[in-house]
Amino acid sequence: MVPPDQPSTESAKLWESVVLIEFIADLRPSAGLLPADPDVCAFARLLVIRAHETLHAAFRAFFFRGERAEAVLPLLEAFQELLAPAPGYAAGPFSLADAVVAPMLVRFVRLAGYEIGKYPVGEGKKLLRHLAEPRFARLMAYYELLWARPSIQATWDEVSTSALLLIARTVPFPLGGRRPRAAWAMGRVVMR
Repeated sequence: MVPPDQPSTESAKLWESVVLIEFIADLRPSAGLLPADPDVCAFARLLVIRAHETLHAAFRAFFFRGERAEAVLPLLEAFQELLAPAPGYAAGPFSLADAVVAPMLVRFVRLAGYEIGKYPVGEGKKLLRHLAEPRFARLMAYYELLWARPSIQATWDEVSTSALLLIARTVPFPLGGRRPRAAWAMGRVVMR
């Protein structure tokens, strides 16, 4: 095996997460990322595409463009409608669809709780109140199922997020008394 910090000049250079997950699924079929049933496998792949049109679009609108909670709820409902019936993962058994969706959904819920984003203060908590409504029961059951996986919890650093929030709330900000907002950019914390 080649050390990851010394790749062969002949090795594939991949950087897009969906492509990487598909690559791993092809290299290690025993990982079960691609469902054995061709219909379920096709559905999982379709869900990945549709997640970008719904869940990812809602994330960008809410956290990066600062749209209100009510504006992103239809996109979250549209994503929820794609999920296989409860209980279970997006397409039934854990698959590449879940591996692709998990980081976005986990960050959506967790960051909203910390009020980290471009939206007005209070919108994160407001969004979480909406997500606690019965109409989002399947989405939140799916979130809880994903969050229960140790591999997914390992991608979230509660301590760093808390520290980032503390910095964002305490560092003086010169723009007319506006509350500082924190963002991640290229692996660095940036104040805006």
